[in-house]
Amino acid sequence: MTLTEFLLARIAEDEARVLAECEARRRIVEIAKSSESGEVGWYLTFDLALKALTLPYADHPDYDPTWRP
Repeated sequence: MTLTEFLLARIAEDEARVLAECEARRRIVEIAKSSESGEVGWYLTFDLALKALTLPYADHPDYDPTWRP
């Protein structure tokens, strides 16, 4: 692997992680909106928010698929 190939591969990995983090944040905001409107209670809001934070790590070997919001 050349230096440039290595760097491009790392940049692609970082890009995927950033996109996953943005999606997780969007989900948290949507969860908060549901809580504000009274659609879901505070415990469910908290649980779903924590699960959304796990999304960027979904490819990690210790990730539990039941955590997917």
